[in-house]
Amino acid sequence: MGTAENIFLLSLNMLLGSLVVLVFLIGYVWYFTKDKTIGFYGLYLLAAIVSVVGKKISIAGLGPGANIMENTWQEEMLGSIWGFTYFLFFTWVFQLFKNKLSGLLFKAVLAVMLFQFLYLLFCRITNNDAYFNSFIWLAIFIAVTVLSLFILIAALVQKNKTTFQKIIAAGSVVFYILILLVNLQEYLFKASGAKGFNIFYAAILVENIFFVVAASHLIKNIYKDAAQVKLEGYRYQLEVEQVTAFFSATIHQHDDTGKLLWDVAKNLICKLGFEDCMIYLWNKEKTLLLQKAGYGIKGSMQTEMDKNIYNVPKGKGIVGAAVENGQHILVNDTSTDKRYFSADGKVMQSELCVPVLLNNQAIGAINTEHSSKSFFTERHLQLLITIASMLADKIDAIEAQQQNREKEIEMLELNRNLATSQLTALRTQMNPHFIFNALNSIQQYILQGNVIEANKYLSKFSKLQREILQNSTRDFILLEKEIEILDSYLQLEQLRFGKNFTYQINMTNEIDPTEIKIPPMMMQPFVENAIWHGLMPRQGDKNLDIHFDLHTDDILLAIIRDNGIGRDASAKLKQNNGGSQKGYESKGMLLVGQRLQLLQQQYDKPFDATITDITDADGMVQGTQVTLKIFIGNKLS
Repeated sequence: MGTAENIFLLSLNMLLGSLVVLVFLIGYVWYFTKDKTIGFYGLYLLAAIVSVVGKKISIAGLGPGANIMENTWQEEMLGSIWGFTYFLFFTWVFQLFKNKLSGLLFKAVLAVMLFQFLYLLFCRITNNDAYFNSFIWLAIFIAVTVLSLFILIAALVQKNKTTFQKIIAAGSVVFYILILLVNLQEYLFKASGAKGFNIFYAAILVENIFFVVAASHLIKNIYKDAAQVKLEGYRYQLEVEQVTAFFSATIHQHDDTGKLLWDVAKNLICKLGFEDCMIYLWNKEKTLLLQKAGYGIKGSMQTEMDKNIYNVPKGKGIVGAAVENGQHILVNDTSTDKRYFSADGKVMQSELCVPVLLNNQAIGAINTEHSSKSFFTERHLQLLITIASMLADKIDAIEAQQQNREKEIEMLELNRNLATSQLTALRTQMNPHFIFNALNSIQQYILQGNVIEANKYLSKFSKLQREILQNSTRDFILLEKEIEILDSYLQLEQLRFGKNFTYQINMTNEIDPTEIKIPPMMMQPFVENAIWHGLMPRQGDKNLDIHFDLHTDDILLAIIRDNGIGRDASAKLKQNNGGSQKGYESKGMLLVGQRLQLLQQQYDKPFDATITDITDADGMVQGTQVTLKIFIGNKLS
């Protein structure tokens, strides 16, 4: 072989080695990035390697003196495949198939290349090697060259090209210039019969230098973009977490559904930059979506005179469709969606609606609109879905709390009614007890033949009974009236026992008996017990003192003191008498104890009685004291 052939083989081997190294490098990058442009470039490099290997195999099969720069049909066929992959790569880089004109040119080139491949295959099958000099082959070659040139021009005139595209375009221009020299070389060789270096493979080498530079730039940008995407992902995740945490905190603090919805609607506009935000909930019949809250450039629903215009009938509009299907709807151009309608006539360009789902059932929706097209993003959608979920849980919790509260109120009302009925029953039991004791006294006067005292007693008794009957149905009466009834009762007891005891009723100066209310007949059982069991068994002076004082501004102290025999002596006396008086004491005291307990349960205020012995310095019993704490009725809410 001559010097030219040796140089040619050396350059061919260098090209093959370079292509193999590039394939491995590009394959490694593509494995991690899965970038389609890198993938098409790798496919192009593989086709180039196959073509070069095919050329080396052809050279190895040639005899001495053969022209190694001439192409066989196998090399032409591999070259056509190589060209096919090149055009795939080139058109993908410039996205030429998206343009109508360049797309037609690309299809035309591919069609001619396919015809070229089939023509070569036909010539091989028919054993006709004369195709190199035929008019058809020349026409195919010219068609591929011209159409490819137009493809290159379409890429060159394309506006706003990236740096990567500019380098690829420059490499392709250099390649076409060298191809023209290849054709000129072949013409000169054929004309003179001379042999020399084939510029075609040099063109491939030069072109790949450009392509490698472009690929390195692209790879650098890929990894840079990947790092930027990763950073944006972290930033996005942080922002989502911050917004979610904010709404979680604000939603959690509410215990009223109405205030909750207004707060969420307002915060969605503030935090996410929405122009309008509306929140809907079903009515009881689930026939109408009621707009419960609404803020934005259209105005606040709170200031509108007719709020019903914002309500959405079942299935109507984007809101109705989202709730009915239980699926979010994102419309970035409302003019293309027939479901869109504006309740107030103000048309917006984009809309996002997310249903509020509880147990997989839509109970309402969050809807937002914007005056710009394509405003809403996947981020907005995901945030609204999360907020809608939190909102559904909170609404469910509020409704559960409300139901529990209603049940508690119902139970409290029931208990109150029960306590009231029990108090009424106790009052009706206490009055007959007192009447029974009074009638016994009248009976004794009659049996003794003391008609005058019996009439006097009966007159006072009938007056007292009228007072008792008038106040028996009242929960509270004035202290002035209670003292009047108590005084009438004590006068009757004095008549009954022959005025052998004295009594006093007094109060501190800060008490106004015409302003304070207490439960009726509260002290009478204690006074009766003091007379019957403390004073009557005593020898000598018998005295009963009733004193009213204020323990606090809303608690009245009623202190009943007697100088009787004391509790222990009274208990022993009853035992010695066979318990004949036990029924009188136990009945009245038991009833008043139950009454105090019920009053305390009903009003959750102090109503209690404390009974203690009065002793002297030597510890001797000098009487008994009853201290009643009664919450003042007019202080009750």
